[in-house]
Amino acid sequence: MSSFLILAISLCLFHIWLGPVASSESHCPIWCKCKDTTVDCSNSNFYFFPKDLPKNTRTLNLRNNKIGVVTFLDLSRLGELETLILASNKIKKIEENVFDAIPTLRRITLAHNRLTHLPSLSSGKSDLISLDLRHNHLETVDSQAFEGLRFLIQLDLAHNRLQSIPSSVLGQHATLSLVKLHKNPWNCDCRIMNVVSVMRRAESDPEMAKCFHPKSLRGVGLLELGDDAVSCHEAEEYVTGNGKSRLECTATGKLNIQWLYRGKELEYSSLKTYEILSNKSLLIDNSEITTNFQCAADYHVVPIRNRRQLHFNSDGGEPPRFILKPKDAAYREGSVVKLNCEVSGNPRPSIEWKHNGIRLQSTREHELSFDGTVLSVYPFIESRAGRYTCSASNVHGFIEHTAHVELIASNPPVIFDAPESKTVDVTFRCKARGVPKPEYTWSFDGSIIPHIRGRMMVSDDGSELRISNVERQDDGIYSCMAGNSVGAMSADAKLTVKGTDQSNQIDDILTEDTLRKIATQAKANVDRAVENTRLQLSQQSVNNTKDLKKLFRFTLPSQAVELSKAREIYEESVRLVHEHVAKGLRLNVAELAPNVSYESVLHVTHMNTLMGLSGCAGGQFKNPCTDMCYHNRYRSFDGQCNNHANAMWGVSQMPFLRLLPPIYENGFNTPISHQLIGTREITPHPRLSAMVMQWGQFLDHDMTHTAQALSRHSYATGAFCNRTCENLDPCFNIPLPPGDPRRNIDIHMKYPCIEFERSAAVCGSGETSLIFQRVTYRDQMNIITSFIDASNVYGSREVQAQELRELYSDRGLLRFDTLSNARKPYLPFEKDSNMDCRRNVSEENPIRCFLAGDFRANEQLGLTSMHTLFMREHNRIAERLYEMNPKADGEVIYHETRKIIGAVMQHITYTQWLPKIMGKKAFGRLIGSTYRGYDHSLNPSVTNAFATAAFRFGHTLINPILMRLDMDFQTIPQGHLPLHQAFFTTERLMNEGGIDPLLRGLFASPLKAPKSNQLLNMELTEKLFHKFHEVALDLAVMNIQRSRDHGLPSYTAYRKFCNLTIPHNIDLWVGGIIEEKMEDALIGETFGCIIADQFKRLREGDRFWYEKEGVFTDAQLREIKKATLPRILCDNGDSIDRVQRDIFMYPGPNKNDYDSCSAHESMDLRAWSDCCKEDRVCQTMLDNTLRSRHRGSKLHGCKVEGSWRPEGYEWSPAGDFCTECICQNTRIWCSVKEECDKTRGNTVVGK
Repeated sequence: MSSFLILAISLCLFHIWLGPVASSESHCPIWCKCKDTTVDCSNSNFYFFPKDLPKNTRTLNLRNNKIGVVTFLDLSRLGELETLILASNKIKKIEENVFDAIPTLRRITLAHNRLTHLPSLSSGKSDLISLDLRHNHLETVDSQAFEGLRFLIQLDLAHNRLQSIPSSVLGQHATLSLVKLHKNPWNCDCRIMNVVSVMRRAESDPEMAKCFHPKSLRGVGLLELGDDAVSCHEAEEYVTGNGKSRLECTATGKLNIQWLYRGKELEYSSLKTYEILSNKSLLIDNSEITTNFQCAADYHVVPIRNRRQLHFNSDGGEPPRFILKPKDAAYREGSVVKLNCEVSGNPRPSIEWKHNGIRLQSTREHELSFDGTVLSVYPFIESRAGRYTCSASNVHGFIEHTAHVELIASNPPVIFDAPESKTVDVTFRCKARGVPKPEYTWSFDGSIIPHIRGRMMVSDDGSELRISNVERQDDGIYSCMAGNSVGAMSADAKLTVKGTDQSNQIDDILTEDTLRKIATQAKANVDRAVENTRLQLSQQSVNNTKDLKKLFRFTLPSQAVELSKAREIYEESVRLVHEHVAKGLRLNVAELAPNVSYESVLHVTHMNTLMGLSGCAGGQFKNPCTDMCYHNRYRSFDGQCNNHANAMWGVSQMPFLRLLPPIYENGFNTPISHQLIGTREITPHPRLSAMVMQWGQFLDHDMTHTAQALSRHSYATGAFCNRTCENLDPCFNIPLPPGDPRRNIDIHMKYPCIEFERSAAVCGSGETSLIFQRVTYRDQMNIITSFIDASNVYGSREVQAQELRELYSDRGLLRFDTLSNARKPYLPFEKDSNMDCRRNVSEENPIRCFLAGDFRANEQLGLTSMHTLFMREHNRIAERLYEMNPKADGEVIYHETRKIIGAVMQHITYTQWLPKIMGKKAFGRLIGSTYRGYDHSLNPSVTNAFATAAFRFGHTLINPILMRLDMDFQTIPQGHLPLHQAFFTTERLMNEGGIDPLLRGLFASPLKAPKSNQLLNMELTEKLFHKFHEVALDLAVMNIQRSRDHGLPSYTAYRKFCNLTIPHNIDLWVGGIIEEKMEDALIGETFGCIIADQFKRLREGDRFWYEKEGVFTDAQLREIKKATLPRILCDNGDSIDRVQRDIFMYPGPNKNDYDSCSAHESMDLRAWSDCCKEDRVCQTMLDNTLRSRHRGSKLHGCKVEGSWRPEGYEWSPAGDFCTECICQNTRIWCSVKEECDKTRGNTVVGK
């Protein structure tokens, strides 16, 4: 009998332990019914989910059980379930992103449960289409609750306690077609219109949702509301001091306050400049505009016996609510783990943490800070991995959330071969072991040493540092740090360099106080010269192209200006040190070797002091590249984040890359000086068209833009550069030889030289730059991105890009101000910057320069026409994408179109243009016609030799006359245009036929042949920016002088670099343009080598190259490869109807030699029909404050000829030149000009 009892008790305990699951086999669970693919476990008194369902289960019915929590683990055991019924349980909590555990789930009902808060349900892995949440106790919904449910069609939130939901919750789902929201106590304030807009878009609910608050709207259906019927409360401002203001909500009563900024809820978890006080008032900076803030109030309600009615909670209490939850993560051993848990509630909830179910107290290993909202675990080891639960409670409720924290196994690095101290020419060695494999970082006196160039070079694997030609400034501590994601270890070695008697004397003279005075004087000298230049230009009228060109130096981005000034101050400081020491030394400074940099004899501490005082310790802002949604899809405007490992490669406002170290006379910053070395006849090219030259210039302006010195005054003396032939920075004038005809312009010419200022410098070169706090030889800045990314169309800075956009319509368009006679847009006018770019000498009809992504767009009319062409092409494509995606966000339309335009430029350049420049054989041999894939180890940055010399071969292709042809390919009535009359002449483009005659003149006239005896035409050597009584510039000698300014080694050195035969010493540009051309090419071997190196790195080092897998779909790539420049001309010209099939080949002068536009294949943009869905909008786009600011600025303006124009816009109506109109206070005001000549042209222009 006892044995029987024992057996019975054992079976009973086994059944209790097992719960509702009978066995681990995959057959029908006990107390459930199984039929085909359906398992019915309803009314089974289950407290937990059943396990091990039949493998073919598609539907699971758990209705009317006692399940209280839905966890990730529960759902992950349900296999490939498609329908889940959980109605009529006791569910109070759903884990965050719980639907990620079962991606196949299509339908779920959670009706008749006890949910009060709805968290984020999926991170984007769910295929759910139907979600039933009716008859719960829902009071709050997370702003990201449905964000990951991309395919959601039906949503039932009826019979809950919802008064409001975040504005972004429902608006993200274009697929949502049925929404039920009735029987909720909706608070009909300004927030409710977001809900209304979704209801109007979706299928109507038979039972209409109605307002419960305020009383004046109680019972009114949501669909009956208009914008004027609802409102939120205004904020009252109280100045508190310390630059802060306190905003109090004007709502009365004990309410739950929600603050809004520009109509959208403030996300408290991301507040930075705002602070919510305990009384629910808002603390802001005085600089904020108070009217941007409003507040909304939700009423406290609790259910009573009649569940259809709601009563006010008079005690003002509020249950806990998560603001920031701890997230799942994985960490390496030894790291610091920080988990955040922030909650709101009234009274203030108490927070408690548990690890694997065990309550945590604040200890050294588990530190609780900020009232328990932050849990720090250190060091993180295997025993501390697991489940961390944050719970919060007050008298009104209890909530909790669990995060899983895992351990990543690893080993810290152990250096087994440390560097040794050296006192001679050195190679430091450092080797370490670790898992993951350690990476090495070398530093000198705390400043990081990069891997490249100069006298310091780090080996490819980073384990060796080599220093050649050791100088005194190399004296110091060298550190090797081996690190991985687990930890780091470092070792130091000291390098001692003995000083000479001369350098020891210098140390005695140069105290820190002396250096501070010298740096102050240097800054004053530079600032004075820059300000004098600004003042001189502001007081002079700008009536000619040379004056206009001088203004270009002030169009740099403000950050680039400061970086440039810092280097100038640094070099001026070194010059003043030279003067100071020369006066104090017993020996003559001239005794120092002439080829020794004065910087090299100063102690490293002196140089560090000057570097800090001059501002050379600053640097380009570095983007953290955290929004991978954006950075994986689109380029940044400044080029950052293209290469994940080297985010600053190819970035704007960074120094040019060097193929060879520079050659300066003093090894530091002084150009070499030798005597310098125009043609009146030209020979047309037998095969190529002039469009070859124009595309080359347009492309160059997408890749290179060297910043010019900010001053025309010598820093040392303050004299104008054009009043002296002395070469004192930044002046680097070019002497005219005695027989030069330009000396005869004025027989009393006192200073026979061409004015020339040096390029602006930056605080270092390549990676050895200001970011790494190490000043080296003088180097120059590329202020635009190196990539072929259409930055000349869109700009190389986000601020610049926003200025070019038409943000009012939110359709992704580029801005324009006026239209051609064919009703196609011209570029917008430059009118918002400090630079007055008026060029027309007529005071009655001043026309500003155009605004484009590159400021040089106005240099000559052919270039301006190309910029206009691509602005039109952007808008044409954007309009088509919008037609196919009418619900798309304008940000996505804009970025997708920008991506297409950049790809088209890449395709045209590599498949149609470059083979003409290099010859097909050389192109295939040096670059390759086949794309080999992305190589993250290649630096795509533009080299100094490419920008300053090699790519300037195009100057030898320029015709002295811009041809202008009509539709019959005959000269237009106004005639062709001498090149020197085409510089910065906006009015000629608008008043003399538009862009068509200029574009025809480019593709329907031959290219100038680059013959060795006809290198540059007279327009470039004797009339460049010419004005009477001034010395005209000479492009040839300017190219030579610029190469010397940039310290480029000779043509001989680059022949050696390219493994070619070596002639005698000659300037790179001169040698490059006169060397024998390669087969069917426009350049020789040396320039071919430099240009091929550049374009190969640009293609294979660009993560967004158009042929890279994943950048475009296969269908889109096929369409991109159809793109041609002739098709773009046909689509965007005013009336261009004929273009040759290969636009870079010259077919002849006859009209019939050119193909009809119908013969040119078009891209089929239907490949982008689903490009712009709402899930393509990334956080970077949503948080774009510039976008909001510009869109807001468009709210005040006028409608002119069907287009919106901002406040202050001025124009003359078509056909009535004597009338002048202005948009003012949203109204159009017109007046008649005095002394108006009605016979003048009548083109519509704007200022």
